[in-house]
Amino acid sequence: MDLPLALPTLMQPPFVAICAALVYGLVSWRVGERFPFSRYAMYADLEDRREGAVLVVHADGREVEFQDVTAWYGITPEAIEPFSVPCSLHWVVFEAQRWIRDRTAASPDGLTVRVEVGYRIFRVTPEGDVVERIAPRASGLGRLRA
Repeated sequence: MDLPLALPTLMQPPFVAICAALVYGLVSWRVGERFPFSRYAMYADLEDRREGAVLVVHADGREVEFQDVTAWYGITPEAIEPFSVPCSLHWVVFEAQRWIRDRTAASPDGLTVRVEVGYRIFRVTPEGDVVERIAPRASGLGRLRA
């Protein structure tokens, strides 16, 4: 078989798909748990999990998105680390930690909103009911987006 005839055969969809899968797998293995090459370990161990946690931010008692708080004081990013709760949305917590770190104020001057950060934890009972609780992690002051 000469090369010009073999080349189109190698470019058939099954061959390309197999090569793409192998390359992606090798890169994923080498790079590790970095998006978009992660192996999504968060889904691998759900078998015995009965709880799930979602980051929650309250400003003066009402729920807001972490991006709505434009200045933070008294809350450290480390206070909301996601590895001690059954959280599958680590990327959201990491983004919130970066947001807080980048917008931490040197003093509480001018920050009038009481901010509380924690997790909303859902638990499924043996009867199939969903029980919700808030687990606060840190509180401080902030300023909301206008």
